[in-house]
Formats: sequence, C-alpha cells, structure tokens
Amino acid sequence: MKKLQIGIYSTEPAWLENSREILEHYGENLKNNVEIHSFQNVSEMWGGVKWKYLHILFVDIQNDDNSEIEIVKKVNREWPVCQVVYVSDGFHHVMDAYETKHIYYILKEKFEEKLPCIMDKAIRQLKVCGSKEMAFQCHGGVIVRLKLDEIMYFERNLRVTNVVTREYRYIVDEKISEIEERMMSEDFVRCHSSFLVNFFYVKACTKKKLILKNGQVIDISRSYWGKAEKEYVQWVKKAIG
Repeated sequence: MKKLQIGIYSTEPAWLENSREILEHYGENLKNNVEIHSFQNVSEMWGGVKWKYLHILFVDIQNDDNSEIEIVKKVNREWPVCQVVYVSDGFHHVMDAYETKHIYYILKEKFEEKLPCIMDKAIRQLKVCGSKEMAFQCHGGVIVRLKLDEIMYFERNLRVTNVVTREYRYIVDEKISEIEERMMSEDFVRCHSSFLVNFFYVKACTKKKLILKNGQVIDISRSYWGKAEKEYVQWVKKAIG
C-alpha cells in the first residue's frame, strides 16, 4: 500500500490540533505509512496540495452557511476516489451531508473511539475504487476519469507526463512519482524513471526490457533491473491463481 495522504479541514484550531494528534497516534499502527495535512481554510487546502492528492479527508462541519458542504462537493468532483469523513458536534448537518459522497458522519466525542473502524472502511474503499479508475487534470484544465485497465503506461517526457491508453494519449503535468503515490493498484510497475507500465499490456519481461502485446519495447533502466522482473513474475502467479 502506498503512503496514505490524510487531510483534516477545520476552522477550529483546537480541534485541528487534537484530531491531528489522534491520527498521528493511529498512524503508528500503520507503521507511520501516513502523511497528515492540516487545513484551516480553503486556500490552504487547495494551495497546499497542488498536484497532490488526498486519499482520506476529515471535514469538521459546523457552519450554517454550508461552506463545508461546498468544499466536499469540489473534493468529490476533483478527487473522486478521496474518502470523506464528516465530524461534528451534533447531527444538525446530517441532511446537508447527504448531498455529497462520504463514508461516515461521526460525532467529535466518538472520533478517537471510532477511528479504527473509519480507517478500515476508508482503506477498503480506496483499494476497490483506486484499483479501478483515477482522475487526471489534463492540459487545458479538463479533468478526465480513466479506468486503470485502459491505461497502457505513463511516460514522462521533459516536464509533462503522457497517459497512454489503447485509444488516446492524455498530457498531464503530474509527475510519475506523484501518480504512483496516489495509485492503489498493484497492476503497474515502475521500470524506468520515465515509465510506469500496466502489467496487463506486457507480453514478456526480461531483465532489461518489457515487451508489450502491441510489439512496443520499453527499456528497464539499470536501477530497476531484477525488481521489475520479480514483480512481473509475482503478478503473473497471482493472475493465474
């Protein structure tokens, strides 16, 4: 599993600090395989994770103007796989919350107690959703959602990344390392600093090359020799049961 990117949004400094401490403590159970981001306003959230991605977002819902609801609507649009959890002092915003996609609405007083259940559900959902599709912001500002089984490979070329599918090529600014960071699928292998390849489209793998089913050959750089071949063998064994 990749490092989980967890966000906390609250306009209340005390709650922001308290919830962060609880999450950091829980992160020890995940061998610290988490990175936590705290946001006290909208500009911090969208500016602080530019070209990044949140896997899980805890939203302190307290304002009567539905500002938090609007934030989550944007999260649903731009980070569709992100698992949203509402926390609140009461249930007065429950009906508003159902206008958005979320997995939990929890009282603050129960937050620490229920966190293991929340995280378990969020991680399970991420594995299901993240192994099926991802969203990318292409040049021109268009956001596309692609099924992972349609993506042949990612190729970094100068300052852009080409997302190559069976029919189209999409251009994004996101680095391959950043795509890897938010990808929950085990069907892709990093074989080169410039390539991330989908095993489904690999016909054969040698120490130095990946041969795709369409005949294309992708070189495996020296630093990935052995590792890529080993991962391919493990993937094939798993695929055939």
